[in-house]
Amino acid sequence: MEDYLPSPRSIIRVSTAARELWSADFKEIELRVAAALSKDTVLHEALKTSNTFQYIAEKLEIDDFPRPTVKLFFYGLLYGMGPNTLVEQYKFDRDEAIALWNRFNKIFSELDRYRNILSEEVKQRKLLTNYFGIPVSVEISSAFSAVNAVIQSTAACILLQAVGNFSINDGNDIRLLFTVHDEIIFDAPVSIHSKIPQIVSRYMKNEIEGIPLPIKLSVGKSWDNLKVIEM
Repeated sequence: MEDYLPSPRSIIRVSTAARELWSADFKEIELRVAAALSKDTVLHEALKTSNTFQYIAEKLEIDDFPRPTVKLFFYGLLYGMGPNTLVEQYKFDRDEAIALWNRFNKIFSELDRYRNILSEEVKQRKLLTNYFGIPVSVEISSAFSAVNAVIQSTAACILLQAVGNFSINDGNDIRLLFTVHDEIIFDAPVSIHSKIPQIVSRYMKNEIEGIPLPIKLSVGKSWDNLKVIEM
């Protein structure tokens, strides 16, 4: 009989019944930042639907792929993946790979234009900044990755703003524990359970250029056993 190996997440738990473990996770933040910065109308429309990546999959004619794969292709194409990668790593027929690449650039034309503008700015040695005006460094040899750097830098600043707010002691006895990607893990007294959604909404930026930044909020006694609650 094999030894039981517990989930590493089960180790992260509250030490007393008087406290709860919480997760506040920005949903699809890179996608929303990309829409805000590029002002791409198709991406804006996608974000208004109940299933953003299903909408994107149908637009790109890849709706026979599962959602994680659609996300992989979308971000890959956005950040510089070309037809050769689709052929070599994902076994696309070359004509199909070229067609998908062209569809992406045509459908998300404003996103493609924004990506090209950033790449040209790097090649011209112009100062590249994120949404908050913070400089972003990109080598000329990697100019194609400028859009990745600007979007991820902007998303990181949004997360850091929230971390800073959680770190302020405002009498709620909320303790920031750590972050993972776009997720903030903290614990708080059970006595303020009902106040947490309002506090999280105050601490975490909820829009960028009019585009909502929704948050998935979960609570429980251990990180491997959190239940989603309504914000």
